[in-house]
Amino acid sequence: MKKIIILLALTILVLTSSCRKVVEFNGSQTDALPVLICQATTDSPVALRLSYSNFFLREANFPVIDNATVRADLNGTPNAATFSYTENGIYLSDLTLRPDDTLTLRVSVPDHGELTAGCRMPAPPSASDPSILSNITMDTFPSYNNYRDTLITISEYSLDFRFTLNDPVNVDNYYQLKAFFLDPTDNKKRYLSLNINDDVLFEQDPTSDYFDLNMQVAYNRGSQVLFSGDRINGLSHVIRGEIEGLSDPVLHRGTKLYLEVTSLSRDAYLYQVTLINQRQNGGALSIVNEPVQVHSNVNGGIGILGASSSMLVEIPLGQ
Repeated sequence: MKKIIILLALTILVLTSSCRKVVEFNGSQTDALPVLICQATTDSPVALRLSYSNFFLREANFPVIDNATVRADLNGTPNAATFSYTENGIYLSDLTLRPDDTLTLRVSVPDHGELTAGCRMPAPPSASDPSILSNITMDTFPSYNNYRDTLITISEYSLDFRFTLNDPVNVDNYYQLKAFFLDPTDNKKRYLSLNINDDVLFEQDPTSDYFDLNMQVAYNRGSQVLFSGDRINGLSHVIRGEIEGLSDPVLHRGTKLYLEVTSLSRDAYLYQVTLINQRQNGGALSIVNEPVQVHSNVNGGIGILGASSSMLVEIPLGQ
């Protein structure tokens, strides 16, 4: 009891004193660095965005770089593609990567020298045998707003499913899962929240601090799920989970529901993991948790060159 009273008194003292004082920042401000962001996929030509970094206490304004020269080396062949500038710091090419292609980007930025980064396009994942574990019923309703007859899901607005992921042996594999359905009104993707309960893929961390502030970041839940294949190396592993946030008017008879299973390059995986970690820790200005450095693999600047290849697993809803 005495310990709690002391902690409360210290907390009140910190909060009240922060209301009366202005803390000045006396550290040095680093010069702006070129930032390269490129996430290559197998279904689109390679594109990237260039900008400058900004000091974290300034207004969130990141000037774009519109005068760079960008070249690409593919599988050791120099100048396999060139990039043209469009707008908002975006450079486009006509280069599309295939599995196992290795890409090196060389970017010359005036007054900042050269940026280089490399990646390898991973092979697409292998997944099969999707099935629904929840009980579902189909009810017919009068059409409204040109919608089709509604498909009702039973299981407290979540849909339990499973599928098999076939992990290649002796290969470092990194995965991302997303769930979406095609909206029948405009045929666009609508992403849903996932929850994957798998003690093999996600090892729980039982430790936390006194105030329970440094809890484990939940990579197994949300609009994207990230995990490494090192614990299922070479196995055909059955993954079970649930798609959350489903309600009566969401899914309709004939709606296509998919799992998007993606293989990530190692740098793309580390970038996504550290980005989620930083956001869940309160961002760069958090006074509670230790700041998280977002992963970068760009030499001569900061940013990410990652690669990913995906496959779609249709969740069978019936007709």
